Amino acid sequence: MIYSYNKSMNKEQMVKILSRTEKDRIADLGVLSDHHKDVYGSRPAWSSIKNYTFEQITEAHKELSRMYEIEKQAELRWNEKMQTKADQLVAEYGVSKEDLIRWGCFNAQEMEVA
Repeated sequence: MIYSYNKSMNKEQMVKILSRTEKDRIADLGVLSDHHKDVYGSRPAWSSIKNYTFEQITEAHKELSRMYEIEKQAELRWNEKMQTKADQLVAEYGVSKEDLIRWGCFNAQEMEVA
């Protein structure tokens, strides 16, 4: 295995890097798989990640975290649109937001019910 060396590392940091084992790498892959499932709803194909190095695992986590934030922002924008649409329907037809949810027009996560 190739490890990157940084001249500013102290002794403890160097020992920590060099003491990582294959068991640690496989455990990290399990965490990566969990993270992938949280973001995309499914686990990655084992064949696509089984040979990842510690550095690749770290980079994959960074990318998954970035995608998670993008998805959360998109979800917030969607919920804002649904809230606006529900407000329009309430004003136009005189129904309540609870009715819209009960009738299946919206789900409770999409809107705030006063």
